[in-house]
Amino acid sequence: MNRGKSLLLVVLLAAATTSAQVANLVAPGGPGNDAHWLTAAKNGFGTSNTIASKLWFTLADGVLTEVYYPTLDTPNVQLLQLLVVGRKVATEADDTNHRLEIVDANSLSFRQINSAKDGNYTISKTYVTDPQRSTLLIDIKVNSRTAENIYVYYDPSLNNSGMHDSGWLEDGALVAVDGDKATALISSGGFASGQRGVIEASSGYLGTSDGLTELRKNWN
Repeated sequence: MNRGKSLLLVVLLAAATTSAQVANLVAPGGPGNDAHWLTAAKNGFGTSNTIASKLWFTLADGVLTEVYYPTLDTPNVQLLQLLVVGRKVATEADDTNHRLEIVDANSLSFRQINSAKDGNYTISKTYVTDPQRSTLLIDIKVNSRTAENIYVYYDPSLNNSGMHDSGWLEDGALVAVDGDKATALISSGGFASGQRGVIEASSGYLGTSDGLTELRKNWN
């Protein structure tokens, strides 16, 4: 089946402009595992040609790796990838074959095409920065032969560190804050609702209660 297209927006901004946290709920499993940056063997690096956008991003192994803001020496994102849940919980990084295309030879825009090793699905992701603001846009298309569930796994590591981040869901966005840095992950189609209309989104500790760990623990 063709799942169509969705647009993800990764927004980075000064934390002073974010609204108050809507709930004071603590995820289980703290403090979680130590955070480690991913491979330095990048195959894509992008940014805007304007000074209004103060954001840079890197690509490797079929996924989004670091996103830098507001300067090139401050990474604030460690990983963003899709999880495909069918007979098992599959990740783009480990369970697909990766191909990278340059969308336009005159710009730093890229398309990652990830094909499942079992042949069941293909994921296409096109990356571009918004020239007017510090936002990364990801246009996603999923073609699947079977009825899998698709999840977004987002691992911010704000202020050049995986420690001390606070995350929650607010107004349909996954929000994280650490000191004077904040990030929001937004989907143009919204995140799907589960039982009783509750959005199926969560924030947790790496390796103990994060989304990937919870899916692998509970999926039958």
